[in-house]
Amino acid sequence: MIKAKLKNICNILNGYAFKSNNYVNDGIRIIRITNVQKGIIEDSDPKFYPNEEEKKIQKYLLNENDLLISLTGNVGRVGLLRKDLLPAALNQRVGCIRIKDKNKLNIRYLFQLLNSNTFENICISNSKGIAQKNLSTEWLKEYEFIIPNMEEQLIIAEKLENIQKIITIKQSQLCKLDELIKSLFVDMFNKYEKIELHFIANIVMGQSPKSSSYNNNNIGTPFFQGKADYGDKYTIIKHWTTKPCKLAQKGNVLMSVRAPVGPVNIASHNCCIGRGLCAINSKPEKANNEFLYNALKAIQNEISSIGTGSTFKAITKNEIYNIKLPNAPIEKQDEFTKIVNQIDKQKFEIQKKKQVHIKIGG
Repeated sequence: MIKAKLKNICNILNGYAFKSNNYVNDGIRIIRITNVQKGIIEDSDPKFYPNEEEKKIQKYLLNENDLLISLTGNVGRVGLLRKDLLPAALNQRVGCIRIKDKNKLNIRYLFQLLNSNTFENICISNSKGIAQKNLSTEWLKEYEFIIPNMEEQLIIAEKLENIQKIITIKQSQLCKLDELIKSLFVDMFNKYEKIELHFIANIVMGQSPKSSSYNNNNIGTPFFQGKADYGDKYTIIKHWTTKPCKLAQKGNVLMSVRAPVGPVNIASHNCCIGRGLCAINSKPEKANNEFLYNALKAIQNEISSIGTGSTFKAITKNEIYNIKLPNAPIEKQDEFTKIVNQIDKQKFEIQKKKQVHIKIGG
């Protein structure tokens, strides 16, 4: 068993700023930061570079089982590049960790080590920036970790993979319950005429204060910048500002309006909202916030499809105002909310069991 710096056992590569106006319909897949999610490389909304450019971008081409890491925003997320995504190239703000000697370090062990919440939190604490985190590959090169002998690496990797399988099963159960809520929403409200959101709710677009006013010391107003401040249902305070611009009230529905578009949460406190969010508050006798939260969550994919932008998707104020929801009576809204609350109790129990296994897995 030895302790080594990542740079001594792996090559750490930075990506290239590929120009979006050169994208084509097929060719070399560009792996962007939006593709690097927790534990996986997603292939949603793929972008491609011309095959004839391959020689020019040779140093950025990726291999099967390259370990990729997000360096901006939700820093410290890692995923292994699958063979079916090749040929592929590394975009800016995505790092590539490539093992030098596979006889000394097993990729399954390294992936499990870096895919842990422990490593992700270390990355977050060593990043610069408050509104948007940035992780340096120079810091990454100096990261030290334990390397057991190959037999122990494989044993550890297998145990953690088995835990991950249980977590995946629990996550699948949660997804099925979310799909049940979406189906319920359609069944209960399909017959009602649709109405634009601004007729049943007041909407406040976020605006980020000067970064010099940010702090982590509980001074000023809680500040929520975007989805990174979401909990399962209620926001989690991580930052404060002494110079708030746009305010939201406790209980308001907060919607992410840029990268990603559509996810919702409920404000846990009176707060300041940054440009990554908007606040939605129901108008009296038109709707209630619990219904708005569940309804917007049910049509999240539809809202996400409205977003535009080649690098980061965003949705405009007018597009938010024109989101259509069923114009249902309050009694029907309350009925839907009660059923969803019962489903949420089931989700809570599954989530608790999932968290136990996540904790075991590190």
